[in-house]
Amino acid sequence: MTMRSRPVRGVVMSRYLFPATTLMVAFLFAGCSEQEAVPQAAAAVAETTVASSTFPAPNTAVPPSKADPDRVLAHLKVLAGDIGTRVAGTDGERRAAEYIATTLRAAGYTVVMEPFTFDLRYDLSAIRFTDGSLKALALTGSPEAEARGTPVMAGMGRPEDFSLRDVRGKVVVVDRGVVPFGQKAANAQGAGAVALIVVNNEDGAFRGTLGDVKVSIPAVGVERAERARLVDLAQAGGTLIVAAAAGSKQTPSQNVVGRNGEKCEAYLGAHFDSVPEGPGANDNASGIAMILELARTNRRPGLCVIAFGAEEYGLWGSQAFVKQHPMAGVRFLLNFDMVGKITDAQIVGEPALQEKVLGLLKQAGKTGFRAGQFPPFASSDHASFVSAGVPAVTFHSGDDPLIHDPRDSTANVERASIETMLAAGDLAIDGLMTAR
Repeated sequence: MTMRSRPVRGVVMSRYLFPATTLMVAFLFAGCSEQEAVPQAAAAVAETTVASSTFPAPNTAVPPSKADPDRVLAHLKVLAGDIGTRVAGTDGERRAAEYIATTLRAAGYTVVMEPFTFDLRYDLSAIRFTDGSLKALALTGSPEAEARGTPVMAGMGRPEDFSLRDVRGKVVVVDRGVVPFGQKAANAQGAGAVALIVVNNEDGAFRGTLGDVKVSIPAVGVERAERARLVDLAQAGGTLIVAAAAGSKQTPSQNVVGRNGEKCEAYLGAHFDSVPEGPGANDNASGIAMILELARTNRRPGLCVIAFGAEEYGLWGSQAFVKQHPMAGVRFLLNFDMVGKITDAQIVGEPALQEKVLGLLKQAGKTGFRAGQFPPFASSDHASFVSAGVPAVTFHSGDDPLIHDPRDSTANVERASIETMLAAGDLAIDGLMTAR
């Protein structure tokens, strides 16, 4: 699941989830059933994909068996365990794309990798000192610059605050509030300071803006929890290095598209990238593993499969897809995002399709699902299709406090939840594809 236009403590960010973006750029700049515990096909594909990226020949002669939750878990183990973190634009994401492509070919699909680029926003800003460093976010409008000096606490950053102390050649530390960020920076520069640090007045990080004010000194913000450390450094008279380094970078990713027949009239979808903080087992190796199994057992003319790249940074893969392909006549998209741990099973998305899917589940005796919606600033790839006029919903097992966290490992996924969500997806596909 992606967080879109998420505010960082009251100040609206870009479309990206910031902590993940920061780590992402660091990466870029640095360089089963009782009868069959791990399905042999999945294990073989995992071995060849991860080890050498050579693919076994597709085997379409064997008719598909019933959808098997242990096959889902086997795929999930490869994606979140063997491959691990799959950050958009990295080798991990590319290896996952190759695995997905190989698996779909083995199931009889014609597979195409569709590349696209996305605008990766990054912030490598930091405050460094002799025995450590502090995380910082550049204030929007700050120049990319670095300066060093002794820190001085300067109140709220008003002119009178600077008149009470000598800040020439020093790093000024001010508290958030009362004075706009741009004015704080202009006041600091006018008083001779070489850098500005703004301390938040509430918990958490924030991203402020200098507005129309232009300055030549680096200006950054830090969490309120760091204030005590900065006070100690100011009292000790040490030296700080303040670096403001934020911008954007065009970054490559790809969608993996599996087609069955000449025309796609409906789609199964899920994103396969993860955030940098963890291997993304529930979010969203679970969804990709599930559509791989549903694709295997529901190979029908006109039903195509899309594995979306770069979802975590703003639904880039699904947006690229709907721009590159005609959407007229597409009947539906069933998207799967976080389906590995049921806390509140939901169908999220376009109301008419929501109602239809829930009706099919109820008719089959599948209770425990409801029509839901994602919280503010969160979304998934169905939204891109809805915006393009295609009925689309996301199967979602509910909130999970461990997503976007190192603990979202294979241990965070429950077989019983996979079994329930897999059966629901299977019922929905059958009901929607047979209904005319």
